[in-house]
Amino acid sequence: MKRTSWGVAATAVWLVGFGWWSLHGELPVTGNEWGDWAAGMFAPVAFLWLVLGYFQQGEELRLQAQALNLQVRELKDSVEQQTALARTSARQAELLEKGQEVALRAQVLEHQPRFGDFRAEGPSEPGERHFTISAENLGRPCHDVQVFFEQDGAKQTFSVETLWGNEARRSFRTHPDSDGVAVFYLRYMDELLVVQEQHFRVFVGSPRHKNGELISPSLTSMTFYLPISLDDLIE
Repeated sequence: MKRTSWGVAATAVWLVGFGWWSLHGELPVTGNEWGDWAAGMFAPVAFLWLVLGYFQQGEELRLQAQALNLQVRELKDSVEQQTALARTSARQAELLEKGQEVALRAQVLEHQPRFGDFRAEGPSEPGERHFTISAENLGRPCHDVQVFFEQDGAKQTFSVETLWGNEARRSFRTHPDSDGVAVFYLRYMDELLVVQEQHFRVFVGSPRHKNGELISPSLTSMTFYLPISLDDLIE
């Protein structure tokens, strides 16, 4: 606006001054003289506005560049905000999924048996290498129970129980080759019809086990498979 105002003012001063000079001087007579007079009067004005237009165009280009940079920054900020929002949504979805999994595992745990009150009965004759371990199911009933015994790389299958109910005691007889630490595990189907396992570690040795002696095997691991269909659990 300042540039335009100065241009208008300079043009008016020039035209008035040139006109005043022409009226107080000798006016052109021929056509060529009138052409030279008009060129002398309007050529500086045209050149002035050409220069002003050049500066005006440069100013507009700078304004457009600034507007473009502003749009780029706004677009970048928008992309960053959308990225942060997407990360937050993904994190919330992950936490929700983990929370659902924890809740499902807690519900599955409610349907598992809990084996305890282990007792051992040693051999009745000297030199015999077998003894019997009994355990009570203190948790929920389970089905198709298989009991395995491992010691020094050798595995024995003791028994198969179709149903092991709550507060029911089952016994299985082992034949260890030597005294020492052994591992036995129980494979069963829980109430959700999912096959699970519980692994125990225990010391076996005929001199230590008297009839009915209470032993304390340690639970070393337990599988925790979820059922294929979780609709009932989710409800």
